[in-house]
Amino acid sequence: MLARSGGLAGLAGTVTVEPDGRWTVAERGGATRTGRLAGTDLDRLRQLAADPRLAAEATRTPSPTDCRDAFTYQLTVGRTVTGYVDCPSDGARPPVTASVVELLNRVTAR
Repeated sequence: MLARSGGLAGLAGTVTVEPDGRWTVAERGGATRTGRLAGTDLDRLRQLAADPRLAAEATRTPSPTDCRDAFTYQLTVGRTVTGYVDCPSDGARPPVTASVVELLNRVTAR
């Protein structure tokens, strides 16, 4: 599951992906959207979820940021929880986590 919050408008929502590639976006206020990952996107998501660097990213100590209007992402894969604040001046995005976020944002965008 990917949780996103923040931004200029104070958005909040989650993306949940089932093992077969079906996804659901739940936004603050109760609106939902559904879809299905294409085969190549599902394969890529599975590769990223199995990447051992993802677990290592979950143990890192995030650098403190003072970034207004940035999105905060929290990714949960099994028992692994990782995330970051998408602050342009920080540059400390964990690469595997950020790749999952980018993939899910791309495929679930309106």
